[in-house]
Amino acid sequence: MKEEEELRKGGQDEVSLSDPESRFMKNKKNHTELSYNYQIAVDYGSGIILAGSVSQDPTDHDQLQIEYVEENVGKLLPGAKVSSDNGYFTGENLRYLEERSLDGYIPNKKQASQMKGKGKDKPYSKDKFLYDLEGDQFTCPASEVLTCKCIYTHKNNR
Repeated sequence: MKEEEELRKGGQDEVSLSDPESRFMKNKKNHTELSYNYQIAVDYGSGIILAGSVSQDPTDHDQLQIEYVEENVGKLLPGAKVSSDNGYFTGENLRYLEERSLDGYIPNKKQASQMKGKGKDKPYSKDKFLYDLEGDQFTCPASEVLTCKCIYTHKNNR
């Protein structure tokens, strides 16, 4: 049955019988609804849409549009500027841009909040903790060394 195949493939608890290719995703109002994740890439200067795609993935992490842009306008030259919102901020995307010699601008979540005038600088935010690679430990802003008490594994092993 196609619905059962979509359940296995998508790793979800339920699928739509009327539109099995859509996925249940949370919207901006935190309501869950059947959706697709639509992506576009736009030329900054002209506002012309260079590429677009539709995904079943609820996040933007794996949706960087470089290949789609290159299919439509040709290979991007080294040093081409690429900017995206913080939904695309992953180590994998940053490495990809660096390997391609593209000049990427993708803020992390905190930077995006600060640019929007939100997010007050908190004394114990993650960026205030220093990591010591040699000792494999963190030091908090109060100069206290943190010790590992347990390791948490996400259900998707991330």
